Amino acid sequence: MREKYKRGLESWVESLEDRLEDLKESFCYLEEKIGRCLGEEDCDCGEEECNFTTELKHLINRYSMENGSDTPDFILANYLHNCLNAFDEALVVRHDWYNKSEEQE
Repeated sequence: MREKYKRGLESWVESLEDRLEDLKESFCYLEEKIGRCLGEEDCDCGEEECNFTTELKHLINRYSMENGSDTPDFILANYLHNCLNAFDEALVVRHDWYNKSEEQE
C-alpha cells in the first residue's frame, strides 16, 4: 500500500513538473508579446532590432537600471538602441570624411 502511494505521489510530482515547464514557456511567450505592446510593436526597425530592444529592456529591468531616472525600461531601451544607431552613423560619416581628406592629398 505504501509503495502504491509513493508511486502515485511520484507520478503527481512529475505531472506538476511537466506543467511547470509548460507554464514557463507560456510566460516567456507572453512576456515577449507584452514587451512588443510596450513600444517595440510600432517601431519601424527590423525584427532583429526589435528583439535586441526587447532583450535590452529585460536587461535594464533585471538590474533595476530604470530606478535612477524613474524612466520606464522600454523607453531607456529604445533610447540606448537609438544611441547605438546614431554612433554607427557617426562612424560612417567619420570614415567618409577621412577618405575624402586622403583623396585630396
